[in-house]
Amino acid sequence: MTRAGARRADEPWWKSWLLGATVLTVLVAALHLAMGAHLWAFASEGSLPPGWRTPDLPAGADVVTETTEGASGGCWREVAVDPAGDDTPSELAAAMGLTPDDRYGFVSHDRQGWRFLDPAAVSIHSEARGGLLVLHAQYDGGLD
Repeated sequence: MTRAGARRADEPWWKSWLLGATVLTVLVAALHLAMGAHLWAFASEGSLPPGWRTPDLPAGADVVTETTEGASGGCWREVAVDPAGDDTPSELAAAMGLTPDDRYGFVSHDRQGWRFLDPAAVSIHSEARGGLLVLHAQYDGGLD
């Protein structure tokens, strides 16, 4: 007689681990798809990407201000960054992986999009303003 939940002696040990891993994977995938469906269905022009979606700052660069702005085209997170040492805002933008663009200064379209905790694409553009590099991050679609 075996107790409930006990493995039979002739059953391989890995079957229960495989079943558990499969169930966990399906639950995580369902949660991720539910988050993406929620953003797709209920996201509005007022939705803002989280702060961690902005590019990482190089060593020595400091965030001066961080604000949220909004207009008829949507809302965005604005981060003013002071470049390190003698760097210019353009050099800082290049170090952050932003590329030059005629319309928006330096631009990065974060096309990786689906991140686990934020399954949406984010557009980031920047401009030099008074010796600072000002980043604008918003969900993709508001700049095009």
